Amino acid sequence: MDLYNLADLHQEHAIEIEDALLACARSGRYILGGVVEELEQELANKAQFTFALGTSSGSASLLLAILACGIGCEDEVITPAFGFIAAVEMLLLIGAKPVLIDINPRTYHLDLKALERAITPKTKAILPLSLFGMASDRYALKALAKDHDLVVIEDCAQSFLAPYHSATNDAPDILTTSFFPTKPLGCYGDGGAVFCNDVNLYAKLKALRVHGQSQKYSHIYLGLNARLDALQASILKVKLKYYKTHLERLRALAKTYHTLLSPLNLQLPLDTIQTKHCTRQNIYSQYPILHPKRDQLVAKLKQAGIQTAIHYPKPLHHQEALKHLGYPPSAFPNALKVSKQILSLPLNTNLNMQDLEKVAQIIAHV
Repeated sequence: MDLYNLADLHQEHAIEIEDALLACARSGRYILGGVVEELEQELANKAQFTFALGTSSGSASLLLAILACGIGCEDEVITPAFGFIAAVEMLLLIGAKPVLIDINPRTYHLDLKALERAITPKTKAILPLSLFGMASDRYALKALAKDHDLVVIEDCAQSFLAPYHSATNDAPDILTTSFFPTKPLGCYGDGGAVFCNDVNLYAKLKALRVHGQSQKYSHIYLGLNARLDALQASILKVKLKYYKTHLERLRALAKTYHTLLSPLNLQLPLDTIQTKHCTRQNIYSQYPILHPKRDQLVAKLKQAGIQTAIHYPKPLHHQEALKHLGYPPSAFPNALKVSKQILSLPLNTNLNMQDLEKVAQIIAHV
């Protein structure tokens, strides 16, 4: 039982995708161009942002966002201690100072009280990671950012187009995402996008994406090569048409997992979070559970031919590359506990009731 089903997903729309790839190959335009611009407009409309830019990866999107916001040497950026390393990595590469904080153990997102305590006069931005299919609490983040004159860059690599409803405009200054193949909306290589509503910020992002060029061979910033290629855009244009249906199928599977696993008294993903100011809904990019005997469970599932993944086995301050940040090993107890117990179960559109029942039965006996 596979964790993902990428080849089968391709087969669902194989003719349409392969026709799009052939048309792109015959066009002779392989970097940026019309197909990328069309995709960008569709992405912006779906995400309810004024502007979208296709990029070469989720990491490139983060770096573009950081540079566009003017974050530089010794500027502090607050981000959670649990998640993938990319955000912290990009900050360190440009000389900024990532300030790690603990997570909320129920949502796996940054802890808002810890965030408020971490703000100093040197803080320039907040960089939340919207893990496991749920958007961040944008209302709370925007309120804090406004009070302290901070920028919000939301990394939605795992929660692109996750439903978020609010009576106010809570959009982050910049939103980034990834189209890595295993993401909910994935291409067939690396790809990403960055979103904003400010025209000046958009112009800067667009220049930074192509070596800081305002026009060919006129460089107004130090930028990078972060362009989305037309082949990946061609694939994404097709897959975007079916994205809503794909998410509905994942939600149906997750609902079945909920039903099967609820009697086991384990921490399961939250489906919906409703506060006074906003409502957020899960798109289930993963289906993570917490299990006190996680490693034993992994072995039992593997023995039965069931793939799983650990997202993530170490909090960031335990990574060798980040030890110079100086956090003690016992810092961030929530992140530490979650990293020892979290396990992502198989969740893909090939699975049926019998598959999920098999997974649940093994979990029940560990």
